[in-house]
Amino acid sequence: MRSLPVLALCLACLPGALSAQPAVAHVVPNTHGTIAGWLVDFDTERNYVLNNYLEHLTLASRSSVYRFVWSEVPNLISLLELEPVREAELRARLRDGRAELVNAFFVESDMTLPGGETLARLGVEGIRWQEAVFGVRPRFVWAIDITGAHRQLPQIARRLGLDAIVFTRNNPAGRTAFWWRAPDGSRALAVTAPHYMELRELFQGADPKDPKLLETLRRTVRERLAFSPSPRLALFLAGASDYSLPPAMGERIQEFLSEWHAVNPEMELRFSTFSEYFHALRSEMETGLRLPEYAGDVAFCFNGFWADMPEVKRAFRRTESLLRAAELAATAASLQRGAAYPSRQLHEAWLLLLVNADRNAIWGAGAGAAFRSAEHWDVQDRFLGARERLARVIDGASDAKTGGPVLLNPLNWPRRDPFVLRLPAGRTPADGVCVSDPLERGEFRCQLNVPPAQAARLRLAPGRPSTPAPVEAPKEVATPFYRARLDPATSEIAALHSASGRPILARGAGRVQLEEPPAQFSKVAADFMAPRKQRKVLPACGAPARVRAWTSPAAIVVVSTLDCPEYSVEKRIWFYQNFPRIDFDILLNLKRSDALVTVDFPFAGPVNRRTRGIPFGFSEGPPREDWLQPQP
Repeated sequence: MRSLPVLALCLACLPGALSAQPAVAHVVPNTHGTIAGWLVDFDTERNYVLNNYLEHLTLASRSSVYRFVWSEVPNLISLLELEPVREAELRARLRDGRAELVNAFFVESDMTLPGGETLARLGVEGIRWQEAVFGVRPRFVWAIDITGAHRQLPQIARRLGLDAIVFTRNNPAGRTAFWWRAPDGSRALAVTAPHYMELRELFQGADPKDPKLLETLRRTVRERLAFSPSPRLALFLAGASDYSLPPAMGERIQEFLSEWHAVNPEMELRFSTFSEYFHALRSEMETGLRLPEYAGDVAFCFNGFWADMPEVKRAFRRTESLLRAAELAATAASLQRGAAYPSRQLHEAWLLLLVNADRNAIWGAGAGAAFRSAEHWDVQDRFLGARERLARVIDGASDAKTGGPVLLNPLNWPRRDPFVLRLPAGRTPADGVCVSDPLERGEFRCQLNVPPAQAARLRLAPGRPSTPAPVEAPKEVATPFYRARLDPATSEIAALHSASGRPILARGAGRVQLEEPPAQFSKVAADFMAPRKQRKVLPACGAPARVRAWTSPAAIVVVSTLDCPEYSVEKRIWFYQNFPRIDFDILLNLKRSDALVTVDFPFAGPVNRRTRGIPFGFSEGPPREDWLQPQP
């Protein structure tokens, strides 16, 4: 710790010192882009973001009063690869406290979609890399662009040894700093701001003596102090916009601060790193400041992020599952057969997944070349690269001497649910039930008993799995778990009831439809994901659907195909005879770019219980969840 903050801390401990000190507003400049790319390709994005950081670095080197924070390991890698001559300058600014590596996480990820181990890995890899390369151990979860967070995040932060979680939007506690308690009883300090690009007037203004600018900032600081846990301490996560540059007045910020002090001697305004604000807050806490405490989720907004680009989310979850399976298989092979543990391949697969944990990638909130490009490294490349490495790990872990396929269950509970298998010709599992997929040659849906968290040899016997027989599309499907009534013209579920007769889904479940985008879609690309009260559904094309069906002792399969001028869609529904799950596989070919595609599953009645899966458990909430209110 540097001597100046230590001295300030000691002076604050003197009797009467706090009351004599002016209020301090800490302005923490940051620039905010993405890693995987948002609306441009990966290479353009990394160049743009790096150049923005270098502008902040230049001002910090030229002005002794300027500070800024640097976030995300890939942005540091960009510096080392593209502008290595500036590395020494950044290291110098880190030493003199004008710059800070603020984020312990590898990237600024989403917090609700990745699994718990992925969130932990983001912290482990971020801390490990920054310690190894720059000799710095960041102390914070810097999550300033998340759209909600679950109640397990404080536990993850504490297990990583971090000091605080910093986020924006939907503050649940009414103060800009509070204790956030996790279900296991651990708690972490949470620090919030309304946004990550505050004090735009200061960053856009060119005249350091502009009286209008000074008065606007004076009102803003006073308002913030009213919501701060201490009336003497305020925080602003500052910038002009996304991808913010430093203040337009450049080195004249010294003149601005002098003018501010002359006009507002009772309120000090200073450019700070986040650690400077954190140490000031902790100093007040050590001398009696009490913070509110909150236990629960942070309210979710932009809830379309949970549904947008399901292909990306499925690929992310599949890669997470493969990582668990590969690590389990490699560990077993190492312990039982002395096989070499494939550390490098597993580590590379993790890093590829972590880059795709970038919030805009996993949200599916971007477009175009960031996700798929023939010329640039894209989201799909990273998923493929991770899966190729993991396939080699799993193949290498299997014992070729014993022969035969192996089922590897990475979950810690037995598997009895249906899953897809590929089987050798003329062979079928000796135990369990399998049925061939009528539309995917060589694929089978099987229900087998697979033990938890281990590999099990799949015993095969001569023969073939059952083949479903073509039948007329059913009007109703009844199993021991539910009764589904189908619309024979479209194959949509017209009604779904439990075995006891309780209504679950209403008419139109599984309906694919096009909607008119909201007016602001053309202005701000992310706005179409915000919740909307008025949905504008476009008229159906009117073409008849082609409906086919197959039946077997294991499952009933209903497939509908609809060809329209602007889109075509194939919907495959699997009703399992001995399992309560219903699978919807929907394949869409959209031929227009000015429409939103939704799939509806309307509930048949009011919701009386809401449970959301979160890392390491579940989150219970009120039946009628208000997305914009904190969750108890």
